[in-house]
Amino acid sequence: MVGFVVCWNDLRDFGLIEDYNGRRYAAISNEITPDEIGRRYLLQDEEVCFTTARSVSGNYDRAAAVRPTREPVVVPDGYEEECTVIKYERLRGYLRRPFGGCLFFTRKFVTSGESFLRPGIKVLVQLSPSVGTQRYWNATNVRVISQVQPDTPELVPDTAMASAFEQMTSAQ
Repeated sequence: MVGFVVCWNDLRDFGLIEDYNGRRYAAISNEITPDEIGRRYLLQDEEVCFTTARSVSGNYDRAAAVRPTREPVVVPDGYEEECTVIKYERLRGYLRRPFGGCLFFTRKFVTSGESFLRPGIKVLVQLSPSVGTQRYWNATNVRVISQVQPDTPELVPDTAMASAFEQMTSAQ
């Protein structure tokens, strides 16, 4: 099927896709084909190809095998991303990527600022695919760029997303 992205939330890795007949489908990042550097994200109003499936509960339709129709990403040599620490303990951690998704890293790849690694801290990283796969990516050359944890507001419900999902599930 072909459709377009109605809405997408990178923090929740969730969104809605609508086909050209007006039917809506829930979409999650695990069902999105990753781009050339392992990111799984959608852009509002972007055209996508997908298959459909029923949710596990059977209450709504979901999009599966989602493929954005955008042009491939050209990754320059030395590409780096600014990420946010989600968790760091026992010499390993996880980072939130700017277009959604996460990166894994270990202490051996932290090149500066290890004592400041805690949730909310911004870091600059280089990327490396996991051994044997392009599906998962790791952070290397992890460098703290902000030693001050930003004031982050509590997550508030995304009422536009909740409303769109409610409309989708009640219409089916």
